[in-house]
Amino acid sequence: MHEHLVHLAEGNTAAHKEVLRLMDQSSATAAALVDVAIRRAGDRQTRLALDAHLQDFKWSNVFPLHLQELATPIPGDPRFHEGVTLALASSPWWPPHRDALRKPTRTAAKAARKLLGDLDAIAQEAAVMVKQITEMRKLLDGTLHVLQTQALLRLELAGVTLAGAKTLEVGPQEGLLLNHLRKLGADACAVDLQPQISAPYVITGDFMHAALPGPFDVLVATAVFEEGSGWTLHLDDPRKEAALLLDRFKSLTHPGSVVVLEHVGYPVPFTTQQAAEHGFDVIPHRVPSAVAHNGARGCALRRR
Repeated sequence: MHEHLVHLAEGNTAAHKEVLRLMDQSSATAAALVDVAIRRAGDRQTRLALDAHLQDFKWSNVFPLHLQELATPIPGDPRFHEGVTLALASSPWWPPHRDALRKPTRTAAKAARKLLGDLDAIAQEAAVMVKQITEMRKLLDGTLHVLQTQALLRLELAGVTLAGAKTLEVGPQEGLLLNHLRKLGADACAVDLQPQISAPYVITGDFMHAALPGPFDVLVATAVFEEGSGWTLHLDDPRKEAALLLDRFKSLTHPGSVVVLEHVGYPVPFTTQQAAEHGFDVIPHRVPSAVAHNGARGCALRRR
């Protein structure tokens, strides 16, 4: 597809016909174009970074670049209430390109140049993620789980200074992230229904109802507020459940606080609009995910 777009951008009629044929075969979807960008687009330095990642069998499978929350194909609202595949399918990015490519060749050539520019932008975004993945891998030596490294990167990109930050981890499991946060200087505590660690700063209780020493500067949870985790409010209405969860976040934070969620198998249980209605802005930075193929998503919110 990329080669045909390059020739179409030069006004080649045969290439235009081939692009139309591929589109009619439904092989040109937003997801497919992202994959084209990852494998073919970008300048020399970008290609060196992406090709090295793609040739690394282990890490290219752990972090599949075509399934990341990239800002070019999923602009504006990250749609973190959907898996990346669904977010791409419902994204407003591809349809205008598709429609413009169906115009007469002269107009389609201009559209091809614009699309190629977007594919290069996607490739550049992915190359940045490759650098981030390299840094994340340094913590994946038994020190932290991958979701925890994703959460730390979201906090870093949000500009959070952990040293001295009053921090709550929900569901600390064996305490890897909690201990790491404390080593970084955070005034960190945790809450869990059934803690696997015993420490004076670990509170046994239900996050939704336990007496917690807020307000907190940072609230972080990995693999907690999703189906299969055991967490539920047992409500029939997901919107009411989301509203109660967001209200709880709000009651435990102050203006400027950051909330980070990372999920292992499901999207975030509320939309960006719902978050905004409850006083939270989405922090727009995107981070590499090792579980996006599961439909999992994460997010970072800042309390207004």
